[in-house]
Amino acid sequence: MSITLSVPVTSGQAFLGTRDQVAAARAWALAAVPLPRSHPRASDLATVVTELATNAIRHSMSGARGGRYCLQVSLDPGSTAERGAVELTCVDLGPGAGLQDEREDACEGGRGLRLVRALVDAYSADQTPTSREVRCRLIWGGGPA
Repeated sequence: MSITLSVPVTSGQAFLGTRDQVAAARAWALAAVPLPRSHPRASDLATVVTELATNAIRHSMSGARGGRYCLQVSLDPGSTAERGAVELTCVDLGPGAGLQDEREDACEGGRGLRLVRALVDAYSADQTPTSREVRCRLIWGGGPA
């Protein structure tokens, strides 16, 4: 008798809260997901990671001296280059601007998170006094087999 477990493949990485680490975060996430760079969802994933990392650095204590933020990628079982799903989580050091604040202020006013929500299939966010967690789900090719 054999038992097959279907569990997500998860990996995580901490990044310094500096602007130069945004490209490193993007490259790390793209390497963790089995999508060819030419796939449209790879471009979406790159944009989402860029926006979440930039948001963590600019709008939380993760951007303070010595600050960090963490990314986690969880691939659904059976995900391939043709079909699959990934959950991306970004945890920063909070506190930051209200997560559901849709107001436009001077120049940016939440555009990054609105762009993220437009690109992903599911989005949720939680905030505590010491952290903020944003979770996004991207599906391609109809989802995992």
